[in-house]
Amino acid sequence: MGVFRSTVVRTSLRVLRAIIRFVVTGYVAIFLGPSVLGYYALYRTVVLFESILTDAGVQHAAVRRISEGEEPNEFFTALVAITDVLLVAVCLLSLALGEIINDYLGRDLLLFVLLGLIAQTGVGIANSALTGENKIEALSVIEFSGKLINSCGQLGLILLLDMGLSALILGELVGFAFIIVAGYAVTDVRPSLPGADHFRRLFQFSRYAWITPISQRIRSKMDILILGLFVPASVVGVYELVWLLSSPFSYIAQALQTVLFPTISERSTSDESNQPLVGKAISYNWLFVLPGVFGAIALGPRLLSVVGTSYTGGFLALLLLLFGRSAMGVYDISFSYFYGINEPRTTFISSMLFILANLFGNLLLIAAFGISGAALATTISFSLAALYLITQERSVVEYIEYSFIGKSLLASTLMGLAVFGVAELLSPVVSDTSTVVLGIVAGVAIYSWIIVGLIPELQQKIKEIYASLSSKRLLSS
Repeated sequence: MGVFRSTVVRTSLRVLRAIIRFVVTGYVAIFLGPSVLGYYALYRTVVLFESILTDAGVQHAAVRRISEGEEPNEFFTALVAITDVLLVAVCLLSLALGEIINDYLGRDLLLFVLLGLIAQTGVGIANSALTGENKIEALSVIEFSGKLINSCGQLGLILLLDMGLSALILGELVGFAFIIVAGYAVTDVRPSLPGADHFRRLFQFSRYAWITPISQRIRSKMDILILGLFVPASVVGVYELVWLLSSPFSYIAQALQTVLFPTISERSTSDESNQPLVGKAISYNWLFVLPGVFGAIALGPRLLSVVGTSYTGGFLALLLLLFGRSAMGVYDISFSYFYGINEPRTTFISSMLFILANLFGNLLLIAAFGISGAALATTISFSLAALYLITQERSVVEYIEYSFIGKSLLASTLMGLAVFGVAELLSPVVSDTSTVVLGIVAGVAIYSWIIVGLIPELQQKIKEIYASLSSKRLLSS
């Protein structure tokens, strides 16, 4: 019950964050154009790839050690010490390579890159502490609040001071600063002098975990990084938009990954079976990905045309990314399982497989097919990595609820047909924007009604979550 509720809370808040992000990105895409969106995407890409060097797997190792419950203060302090040393080194390297960085970005953004790197590293430390303590709901609330502050700051600077690209970066930095401060205030860990053994145990786990931050950055930004070499910023902006539109359909899997890791880590110490939990999680992943595919088929072209005609060329990339999200979900959940049972070697191999497939796939397919090639490379690389992880623990497959997936496919198909019909009826009467909004609302309502009716277990889970949250409100009042 705790895993399911934490997953729902985290996913719900991430959906609200996505709505806020859509508003800001939509405004930028429409009024500032794809070039500004593209420059911002390239800036974020450079920051995220540089942050690999300030992590080196130590943050993930700290999550594991803190979740074990033994001397969390010492492991947290060791994490901060290691990360700070790496951060200073990377900042000095960035200054030395400043001209190359600015040439790649197409703008003089080196100072912003350094500030972004510092903020990104601080957020990573805060996330590690909260995740290790299994405070997933608190982390979700903090991240949502940070995104709200971020977006309000961005829109305020754009509307009031007409700052453009600088507004996007500064607003983000303010949001990151809030997450760092609030995260430290909520976590229970506090500075405590670590011993050599604490550093040793972090490095012992991170010898495989260092591949994880690379994998995470590549999954979201390798395509942008390579696109920046082949296409102008305006085309990068189109891809950034379709990536954003596809992202909510992986929130359930990402929330399950975050929630499952400390849970599985704790259960593994008492020899409890985790395979049923993982199989069920993979089943729920498909419940939320399939409606995205059919919804995009029904409304995707209209949605992109509402943003601007320059974005309509991203429809095929959007569909491919949505298919990729399904494989991404299986990968995320399986990855969390192997990490939780302390088998980093398996996750290391899967990450290497994903990285190599994604790197070479992007180089070959972007050159041939542009942004559609980037989306296809993402889908192929996640599919290969997910298949490898599943083959390493075949017993998980036995616990996947295939009836869930079949019912989701049926519900998604009916929803897609209904939404397409609604859009066709509304388009001659109302504006394209109203058609898209009403179509999305109708799609969510129709799919929710059908899928809850087809799967009684969902009804029970929803009732349990509502009762749990209601009891908390009563206790706090």
